[in-house]
Amino acid sequence: MGNAGVAQSNEQRFDTLYALNAVTGKPKWQFCSKESNFIRKWYQGYFEVIVDNQENVYASNRDGSIYCINDKGDQKWKFKPSKYLSDRAIHPIISNGILYTSYGGEYIYAINTVDGSTKWQRKIKTNGIETNLYIRDNVLYVTDQNRQLHAINGLNGKDKWIYKLYTSTYDTPISSKTEETIYIKDYDGTIYFIDNINGKHKSFSAVKAEGASKLFLSNNILYTTTYDSLWAINTTNGSKKWSFPLKNGGVITQFCASSEMVYVRSPLNVYAIDNKNGGGIWSYQIKNEDGISSDPVIETNANILCIASWEGIVYGLNASTGKQLWAFSTKDFKLNEITGRPFINTICADKSRVYLTTRKGKVYCINATNGKQVWSFQTSLESTTTFKIYNDNIYVYNRAYIMLKA
Repeated sequence: MGNAGVAQSNEQRFDTLYALNAVTGKPKWQFCSKESNFIRKWYQGYFEVIVDNQENVYASNRDGSIYCINDKGDQKWKFKPSKYLSDRAIHPIISNGILYTSYGGEYIYAINTVDGSTKWQRKIKTNGIETNLYIRDNVLYVTDQNRQLHAINGLNGKDKWIYKLYTSTYDTPISSKTEETIYIKDYDGTIYFIDNINGKHKSFSAVKAEGASKLFLSNNILYTTTYDSLWAINTTNGSKKWSFPLKNGGVITQFCASSEMVYVRSPLNVYAIDNKNGGGIWSYQIKNEDGISSDPVIETNANILCIASWEGIVYGLNASTGKQLWAFSTKDFKLNEITGRPFINTICADKSRVYLTTRKGKVYCINATNGKQVWSFQTSLESTTTFKIYNDNIYVYNRAYIMLKA
């Protein structure tokens, strides 16, 4: 069953995917591809672990192979692209039994999730793929390096339409389920409103939101950060609804909001902002000088907002008031280990629990109400990347694992 139940040997090092019980931290299975560089975080992105509704897990290694692993930890199939591509699969998405991913910055593959067979493949001919894939109603959206937004039929890989942007973008297209509009932001901060049926231009945002942050959509409001502010933009006419100043700047990499507030961080502060008028409700400044390393995460059952510091401390705040309720230290951080990367790799919350992984390859589960450790699990001594929680399971992928032998 998978590669579990074996003794440790120091002969070779491989990356490994673990399935843990999210409540107890007990390992259910572990899978090793027995190939080097399994699930590496290199180049223009990394392959996130995907879990489907049958608890099949999908992951990739450095040579571009994609593995489908069942709920027992056994390999169901392995996909290798027909063309030689040294890059790995980028940002896969699953829709209606098809896994879509891109390779080498120019190829898109549609893969049958039942058996790993190729449904279709195509090359983006205009200088390659610039953004992650986005899918809606069996249509894939992606931009290329020639400033073109492609709408691709997800069933056969044919272009439905192409829209030319004024400048390039790294922003992934987004849309609302209730509106027939695709939104995308370019380098200059122009936000485009494009008809998703025919690709016709509908309007621009009335303001330019210049800055590094991508777009997020919530309750028919677009959110993005400029160099010094958080902006809310109406989806109906592109006008600025409000803006909120961010001390020392701020960039959203993951969107965090409740029904009434939007949360965003700057290097030292986290802010709660009224999503109706942009008024500041509360702010919290981290106590140490190294600052905040993670985007805010909300555990809704306990109404706790969590942030992590560069020194490996997780802070639990009352999401309504900003009052600090607890602080959890991983205790295995040392100042001389600062290498330009945050000590805590990933933080997420689910069912009154907070989970995090560290550069030491350790996974922690914390009680969201009181900040007490529930369990911890040690993978390897190398860096753990991110994880996925699904149905009380937590799937952790860890690099440079020491190969296990029977």
